[in-house]
Amino acid sequence: MPVIERMISNRLIVEEARRLGIQETAQFLVELARLEDNLLQRLYAESLVQQAVTQETVAEAYDAWAASLTANGLPLEVHASHVLVATSGEAQEITLKAREGEDFADLARSHSIGPTGPQGGDLGWFRAGMMVAEFEEAAWALAPGDISDPVKTRFGWHVIKVHDRRTMEVPPLHDVEATLRQELARQAIADDLERLRSAAAIEILTTEPPDDFGRVE
Repeated sequence: MPVIERMISNRLIVEEARRLGIQETAQFLVELARLEDNLLQRLYAESLVQQAVTQETVAEAYDAWAASLTANGLPLEVHASHVLVATSGEAQEITLKAREGEDFADLARSHSIGPTGPQGGDLGWFRAGMMVAEFEEAAWALAPGDISDPVKTRFGWHVIKVHDRRTMEVPPLHDVEATLRQELARQAIADDLERLRSAAAIEILTTEPPDDFGRVE
């Protein structure tokens, strides 16, 4: 149905509903009150967030977050690639070929059964705690350019090459801005709810039945 036809149909239905007096019924008034409450909550929250989440508050939150990251020293990261195979024998052969100078990325593309095989086995940069323990222990023991002995994990047998190490960099604002805005909005709503609760006289009337309700003596 074209948009204009749908608009006409909707208007005809509304006018007929009003002629029948549906807007005066108890059901309509209850639903209207519920919609009004929901709309008031949404608009109030949007107004609160608009005041609390500005470019200035986002920048302040970013500076505080970056300072907390660097307070105790940024962690180290390792850039590594690997070849994942099913057996120890295959891993031994690949280790030998890599140490003899065969291109590691080509070995990964030809032999790796892992998802990074088509990308030459490249795992990118990772920090402590991001890999399974056996893999991580072997990778962190290597110097840049080194090839590991075969490493067994629950995924299979790995041959690892470390490309480089670095101190983790603080992500730029644009990479984390959305997360910071969400956190500022959440905190603003939580703080305002606490303010409202503290200022209100709240009485909770329980509807729980007594312990002996329905007991037959």
